[in-house]
Amino acid sequence: MAGSFKQHQIKTLNTISDEDAYVDGSCEILDNLEPDGLESNPKWLPVPQHLLKHNTNYTTGSNVRERIFHVKRQGLNSDFDNNSRSVSNGVDYFIVCEAESTNDMIIVSTTTNSGSAKNKLTQIIGFDVGEHDTELAHGNPNMQAFSLRDDQQFILINKSNETDKHSPETYDEKLSFLYMNRGDTVGPLLPPTFPTLSVSHTSEEFTLDQFEKAFPLGDYPGILANRDRFVGIIYAYQAPSGQYIKQTAPYIHKIDGLISGATTQQFARLKNDENTSSGDTSVTNGTERFGFSLQDEVDGSGAVSIDGISSDLTNERFTITQTLNGKIVVNFRIVSSSPQGTGASFNIEVRKDGFTTQYPLIFSYTIQSYQIFSTPAGTNIIAQSDQLVFEPGDYYLIVNANGAWNSLVLRATRFQFNLDVPVTNTANVNNRVAKLKFTSHGSDTGDVFGSSSANVYKNLFKSSQTYYPARDLIADSGEVGRTKIKDFYDITGPHIFITTPKDTFDDAINEGTYYHIANFSKNDLSGVLEFKDNEEKIVTKRVMNNDPFSHHILSGYNVKKALNRVRILGLVTDFAPSNSAFSPRYLAHTTNGNEATTIENFNASEDFVVTDTAKVFDKPLVAYITVTINIDGKEFKRVTKTFLKGYVNGNDKITQIPNQIGYPDRRATKIEFIATHNTGLQKIEYELTPHPFLNVAYNYSEEQRVTTQVDGTVSVPNGAASKTLNINKLYEPGKVRVSSIDGFTFPLDQTYDLDDMAISCVDNIQEAAQSTFGRYPVTVFCANKIYGFEFGQGGVLFKKLMLITDDFGIYSRDAVTTLAGSIFFLDKDSMYVMVGNNIQEAHRPIENLKEPSLSVDTSDPFAVTVGTTDLFKGYFTGTGDPRLFSDPNKNRLYIFKGGNYSPLKPFLIYDTRYNSYYTSAQIYKDLFYVGSTPYGFKIESNTIKIYNLHETDTSITSTNIKLATQFMPFDSTFNYKKLLSSVMQGDFETKQNEYVFITLQGKRSTHASPTTLIKITIGNSNTAVSQDNIYLKSNRGSYQSFRLLINGTAKLTTKIGQTLFNYLPRNAKIKI
Repeated sequence: MAGSFKQHQIKTLNTISDEDAYVDGSCEILDNLEPDGLESNPKWLPVPQHLLKHNTNYTTGSNVRERIFHVKRQGLNSDFDNNSRSVSNGVDYFIVCEAESTNDMIIVSTTTNSGSAKNKLTQIIGFDVGEHDTELAHGNPNMQAFSLRDDQQFILINKSNETDKHSPETYDEKLSFLYMNRGDTVGPLLPPTFPTLSVSHTSEEFTLDQFEKAFPLGDYPGILANRDRFVGIIYAYQAPSGQYIKQTAPYIHKIDGLISGATTQQFARLKNDENTSSGDTSVTNGTERFGFSLQDEVDGSGAVSIDGISSDLTNERFTITQTLNGKIVVNFRIVSSSPQGTGASFNIEVRKDGFTTQYPLIFSYTIQSYQIFSTPAGTNIIAQSDQLVFEPGDYYLIVNANGAWNSLVLRATRFQFNLDVPVTNTANVNNRVAKLKFTSHGSDTGDVFGSSSANVYKNLFKSSQTYYPARDLIADSGEVGRTKIKDFYDITGPHIFITTPKDTFDDAINEGTYYHIANFSKNDLSGVLEFKDNEEKIVTKRVMNNDPFSHHILSGYNVKKALNRVRILGLVTDFAPSNSAFSPRYLAHTTNGNEATTIENFNASEDFVVTDTAKVFDKPLVAYITVTINIDGKEFKRVTKTFLKGYVNGNDKITQIPNQIGYPDRRATKIEFIATHNTGLQKIEYELTPHPFLNVAYNYSEEQRVTTQVDGTVSVPNGAASKTLNINKLYEPGKVRVSSIDGFTFPLDQTYDLDDMAISCVDNIQEAAQSTFGRYPVTVFCANKIYGFEFGQGGVLFKKLMLITDDFGIYSRDAVTTLAGSIFFLDKDSMYVMVGNNIQEAHRPIENLKEPSLSVDTSDPFAVTVGTTDLFKGYFTGTGDPRLFSDPNKNRLYIFKGGNYSPLKPFLIYDTRYNSYYTSAQIYKDLFYVGSTPYGFKIESNTIKIYNLHETDTSITSTNIKLATQFMPFDSTFNYKKLLSSVMQGDFETKQNEYVFITLQGKRSTHASPTTLIKITIGNSNTAVSQDNIYLKSNRGSYQSFRLLINGTAKLTTKIGQTLFNYLPRNAKIKI
């Protein structure tokens, strides 16, 4: 008896389930079976068990292991297993990301190969017990990790709590940290650093005859100092790429010049009679005058008298006989006071030609009541004027009590003019040459101050670090010492850069071109470098690049390796400490922070109070510095606790405030100092100005800045509030930064701005089609757009980013990969393939694919129910995120769901060779590469188990398989048909007491459920079974469509081929 024939060849999973849209060869379930043989007619074989290659034991079983990456390291083998891990032959390392079970703190660990900890996890990033910080709890962490080269790995940590397509609104940039790992040490990109150099100069004077004879060609040794000259000085470090990083703000160094007829700054210090004070009699209303007993005048040439000024003790005044330009500094000491009320104030005044109010007021300084009330005797008050013009006449220094005091006793201990006056005694000096001298302070010559530990910068996760830990960054606490930071980052320096000499202070400030004059390395054992080149040689030196925000610590939404460079996508900026770019002369390099210990960089020639040279800044005093950065109207602040140079004598304390302040970001707008003064604090604020050329915001003054008073309303910054400010970071969703070849410096000219959220990128230059080779070597995927990098020319890495499409985007960080010259990506509950600029759906529809579930009745193994839980759509919903992973050696693409969720969903595999989809019963938490080989990991009984997806565990010879075809109408008529004799080709093999069940079901539109037509069992409880070509025949009537189901345990040698169905349409005539 003959009928119609239909050849059914198993091809792929397919979500089309309606009979009127039937696609030949499609299945609802195709689990743990993979294609083999001819591409046109494959056999389906059970998937062998992957080989367990590694066990990593750990003791804290309750922690959640989130991701694993293998990192390649120098000199280590890539063929690893449980027995090959030893000290002698090298070892592969795995980086494990996990969340601590009780407080969601993140931990990053690595495997070790020595001692009792062999094959166990060793923490490299984490937290200290008892210092949990709920604000930095990750809960569901996401980690990216890769090796840029054998000795350099990168680790990015983020919180991954997205339950929908990734967007800037759901991203918490505070929890983003990017680390570099080398050997057993981990550090951020890049840590704050502080060089230890100070600068001074020495001068040599020549007569014109001597000068011309000694230097006939003009090659004089140093900078010509015939007049005042100003030189800008910057210290920086050099990265392996050649970029100069960690640049300090310019320090403007003045070289005193001297030539006949010029002007120079001089001091006229007039001392008050030590036995005369105000308030010798009760002061009610009116004034009290100060008298002066002697002069202490010093000019640039060492003269003991300055023309045009003298003191008059008898009449309590001083006299000026010629017009002078200068500033007034008055240092008062409170001898005693008894105020009538706390609301009073009084004035310190300088008047001309008389001391009552009808005479001209030259200078006035108001002392508020809080400066006196409850202030102990002995307190100093410093008043300073702006630049003034003093015409000839008599001048009086007065205290005006304004009638508000019962008794006030003050003493003007020092009255000083800072004058610019003609020099009259330099007729014999015609030429002066100055040499710059750089001096190192501390135990390592000119080196980096910093500290870390085996868990470098783990204090980023500590709640106790409320301010930037500047003390830790300055002091050497025996962890990672000063020299080790340089070694870890392969940086050299500090390098010294200077401008050409300028004639004014302002010209030096506004200069943007700095020339490299020296590398002050730790090999300069003398600790002193003398620069002797003249300005004609300076301009032949290498020009300094602009600082690429290297003081800030960078991280991002994602980080990827492409074309052997690091790419940060969605740039996150952790702004530098407020003092990170200060010239090192202002920071107190202290070993312990004790006010009684002399600082390492005390310089006797400049560290003193200009109004009282006996008071020297040789001790460390605590200061809190807050900088404000304004980015498009949004403010960020950094609060730093540090040490500045200070004068300490019992309770008499004065802090030197830098008079040249710089922050390494032109967007900074304000800086605030809360500094120690006597037994209290004083707050001083300065506005910052963006430098016209350098990446610096600054506030500079030629005058010394010191604390002058205690402000009782000022207190130490609140710790909790400061911590909240310091952990805020700038997230720029559309910004992409590309590293230099060294991997951890990011040049400014390799920053690219997109108008969409950058999520991931791939390089496709190796397998790009010939027509598009090199055009877009790197493709950037955003939330709703796709861009391509175009190569630049010359020194330009990429000239621009070109918009490829705004119709597609990417769903999550790991939802893109390359395979066989194409880019695959996931978006909007679907998968797409991109070749060149052409984008299309990458599959027969799989959107409605269900999980491979065949529910079997224990009493009737043929009573099979196909599951209804979404598989593919489930990758995009709930906790976790969809991911793609390619296996180019086997032409396979893995589609799965990553993240901290349970139970794990099966993996969907796309085989490009056979154009087939199927699922795997071997489920892993995540996949990663060792070299080019894919591995998967799972957690079992406090053990991380790592499996090689290319190797077979030969001890396991059978496995569970599941197959369910779609309902097959066999033709387009959907008429009823009767199944005649049919055959399923293949070889079915089972071990003893293992079974495979084959079921054929028929379906009618008039029935809600299908009918079981055929039941076949392959297997025996006493022996192994081998059977081929299963014959199928039903006498159960006619049906519109049929479905074949297979489930059970089969040997790996089983092969399932095509099925030849012989059927007879209803009412058809039978030929005999």
